[in-house]
Amino acid sequence: MKRIWVFLSVFLIICGMAEAAPKWRYYWIEAVLGGGGAWYSTDIGRAGLTPVPAAGIRYKFHHSFSVKLQGTAMFWNGTDAGTIESSRGYSYSSWLVEPLAQLDFIIYRSKKDIRGYNVRGLDMDMRKLEVYLFSGFGGVYTAPQPSGDYPATFQDDFKRWARVIPLGAGVRYNLNYHWTVLAEAGYRFVRSDSLEGLKIGPGNDRFIIGLVQICYRFGTSPSSSLNTRSI
Repeated sequence: MKRIWVFLSVFLIICGMAEAAPKWRYYWIEAVLGGGGAWYSTDIGRAGLTPVPAAGIRYKFHHSFSVKLQGTAMFWNGTDAGTIESSRGYSYSSWLVEPLAQLDFIIYRSKKDIRGYNVRGLDMDMRKLEVYLFSGFGGVYTAPQPSGDYPATFQDDFKRWARVIPLGAGVRYNLNYHWTVLAEAGYRFVRSDSLEGLKIGPGNDRFIIGLVQICYRFGTSPSSSLNTRSI
């Protein structure tokens, strides 16, 4: 966990330095929809892959920052069969839901622009390509259903909710003044070891989510003005 807090401290310092820069007067809201996949690993069975739908909204409030509120869902399953714990006889399946608040920090912008107006009627100049880092906080809800030989001794007294800290990076490409495509991947640090319904020892439950999403930007329109400002 020390490495997590060191990373977050550096992330916040960088954010503070950017915030000290001249104030940005443009903002917009986007609807975000897409999907991808997740790699997950628990105490039960082998690591697995699962599809992940995702939807949310994104609010850009600074030339280097935006906040994304997002929800994802995924289905996990695992079994002791064929592993060194096969004698335990535990299997499970579970839906997981993850609400997340994510702060994006842009570290690179291309030089090519797309011109338009924002929701306040101000000329703006969007970069074609952006690369960003992200972190934030969220939670994950799990409802594992046991099967196999273990259910007779299954203890359903664990917490359904667990805290999650995401760390990752992404790239965003502005197609025009309304549409954007993004791809991102993030590791989830989970403050729980019972996502599969069985707490055995130190926290071993973890997952990585990769997403490709399409974003629709509200309140922008094309501009014929040449007097624009880069954002």
